[in-house]
Amino acid sequence: MNKNIGVAGGSGFLGKSLISMLAKSKYKIKILCRNYDQAKSLKIFGEPGQITIVRGNIINKNDVENFVTLTR
Repeated sequence: MNKNIGVAGGSGFLGKSLISMLAKSKYKIKILCRNYDQAKSLKIFGEPGQITIVRGNIINKNDVENFVTLTR
């Protein structure tokens, strides 16, 4: 797998397409989302361990800081 990449809002309309393209390009993907249950279906786009769901909210500074740290 190539580089790590973080996506906020990955479970939305555009995010799903983006996640699919990134997974095909072999990126290791971390997705920041508020609703884990909605986002867990995105794991089917990648290989085991390629896509990680991180529960958080983009408007919460601590959630974003933790997400950025995990994505490095």
